[in-house]
Amino acid sequence: MNFRIRPLQAPSTSVGQASEQDLFDANGRLLLEKGKLISPEILQAIRKQEAYSVTSNWTNRPCMSLSKDHHKSLNLLNHLYDEINLIHVDYLSKGKVILNRVLIDMENGSFSFVNFSTLETYDKLTYIHSINVALLAVVIGMHMGYAQEVLHNLALGALLHDWGKLSVPSEILNKPSGLTLYEFDLIKQHPICGEQMLRWSKLPGEVVKVVRQHHERWDGQGYPDGLKGEDIHRNAQIVALADVFDALTEDRPYRRALPPYHALEMIFLSINKNFSPDVVHAFRNCLDIYPENSTVTLNIGEMGIVIAVSPGLPTRPTVLIYKQQGNQIEEKKIVDLRDDLALSIKAIDFDGSQMSKKMASQKISKIINGGFLKIEADIADDKGILNLSGVLDISAVEAFKSSLNSFEGINCLEINLGGITFVDSTGIGGIIEIVKKSKEQNMFVRYKNIPKYIFELFAILGVPDLCGKEAFEWLPE
Repeated sequence: MNFRIRPLQAPSTSVGQASEQDLFDANGRLLLEKGKLISPEILQAIRKQEAYSVTSNWTNRPCMSLSKDHHKSLNLLNHLYDEINLIHVDYLSKGKVILNRVLIDMENGSFSFVNFSTLETYDKLTYIHSINVALLAVVIGMHMGYAQEVLHNLALGALLHDWGKLSVPSEILNKPSGLTLYEFDLIKQHPICGEQMLRWSKLPGEVVKVVRQHHERWDGQGYPDGLKGEDIHRNAQIVALADVFDALTEDRPYRRALPPYHALEMIFLSINKNFSPDVVHAFRNCLDIYPENSTVTLNIGEMGIVIAVSPGLPTRPTVLIYKQQGNQIEEKKIVDLRDDLALSIKAIDFDGSQMSKKMASQKISKIINGGFLKIEADIADDKGILNLSGVLDISAVEAFKSSLNSFEGINCLEINLGGITFVDSTGIGGIIEIVKKSKEQNMFVRYKNIPKYIFELFAILGVPDLCGKEAFEWLPE
């Protein structure tokens, strides 16, 4: 399909007459929607040949398989995530199958006035970006339990979400410097233009809604309509997140790509603001961020093992560094990425379990804070040690549970409660969670220096029965 934008020739047009087509200015910005009444200002623009119409020539060519270019582009996102092992492989492979079918449907002319290759010809970056967004959107949709037909329409909407950029001059799309207010306002028209350009395409309504609504934001601060919350179509909510994540992680003419984990932080911190909490949670659950035994490489070239992950900020773990500039270091060091925002994860190696187990036999020390609880975690002589001090309540439970990540490969964990000044039933619940998690990891837990009132709470809540009496070798004096 080839688009032509030319001045409207309508000498008999008059004020108050309904426009027979969408009208644009010379830069492709929508002036008047089809069916709206012509105002004196629009009539003047028509007479001055400053109002333009968009026409297209459609060639329906048979195509029984996906083109080489589409296959190549479809591999780009997968290549990115293969390098950093971020998205579950099974989700990626299934998502590519679904997206492949949608692309074939489009190439076979299933939808009038929509030839996806037009986007590639007009702007290669937008074309690749659209494929990437579609694949990521499908992955999120699969995790949210979407049926095949719904996934198909989600993929369609994602592929066409930037269709309106065909009305934006390419020199603006690829401008290497910052946009002027006028240029930015022009680009912000592309959701409306895209919807208008697809008016006669016979696409499902939910697909066209994605095109118009993918820049709406959960808190109502998006555009073009300022929709809020569930007023935004669910597919548009998904595409909005996928759009932003891919845009942040790809090079643009005016900036370099962000590291994927920086982009993840921005997504997670935008929950309930820019993005739906349900969509963010689904996206988060599609990811293998820091599984057990993961070895990571930092952006400064250092390599280490993830030993703790903060539930509130999972993209910035605590790492035991064992290699610098490719060389083993004698003095291992602990780096908490929450304390140094200049550091980030560049890549993950899921086959680092042997190194993790090797480190388990060496002494390490770190401190985890959660609420009013301080946890000092040590590994010495193949035994894990948790020294707890402060208040053990519900605000500390997640930090308490995450501290167990320090002890991969350890068979025995000693928990010292001597420094606890206060504990309530929710804090005891955290201890029970530790017991359950340790049993899953075949780790034996023993308690030391238990204050008498805590042990009484233990007994009331059945902790000794859960742990086994052998876990209480050290009883209160």
